[in-house]
Amino acid sequence: MGYADSHLHITDPMFEGVELGASLLFACTASSKEWGALSSIDSKGIVKFYGIHPWYPEDALGRLETILQNDKMAHVGEIGLDSKRGPPLDDQIELFEAQLALAEKYNRVANIHMIGCESEMLKILRGHKVTCILHSFSGPESYVKPFAECGCYFSISPRIHDKSEGKIKTLLDAIPEIRLLIETDAPYSPMGMNEHIQRLSKIMSMEPRKLEQLTFVNAWNAIP
Repeated sequence: MGYADSHLHITDPMFEGVELGASLLFACTASSKEWGALSSIDSKGIVKFYGIHPWYPEDALGRLETILQNDKMAHVGEIGLDSKRGPPLDDQIELFEAQLALAEKYNRVANIHMIGCESEMLKILRGHKVTCILHSFSGPESYVKPFAECGCYFSISPRIHDKSEGKIKTLLDAIPEIRLLIETDAPYSPMGMNEHIQRLSKIMSMEPRKLEQLTFVNAWNAIP
């Protein structure tokens, strides 16, 4: 058993590979232009996520549903809401809810982008029964309990290290251990997974190997 990276973009042209120790990878896409490349990858350790990112809206819901119908191991992502970039939030909500409904219909996991719209996201998720991964979650910690009650996992990316160690610890202490995931968001990452694990485990006063195993098991359990 190695580490599980719960969010990265292996079909991105800038992607350069993974570090030693990778065992389970949640490969996300941002638009339908990437779906063909993702579907052609044949690797036991890669879980495929097909999604339309809020920054890049397009009319591809029919194609997404066809993928989910034909591939029982396909999931949905990266989808979500962003109050700081992209189309008006109302338009984003319509596209997001349509993709979330497909994840619910086919019992698939949704890998979610969420920037500055926690209250809107929480309201939507409360109306659906979907296992969700909150990509690059950084708080606020007051939202951890309500999102956890919706069945969410909290994926921590290397961007968290922009915060002070005290703030990181407060956030990690709020997240139930069984809901904690880690990611690189490669190739958009300021550091690799092994350094990320080392730094998080120090803050958590946990052995790096234990953190690696814990988050691997959580990632494995997240997938139906």
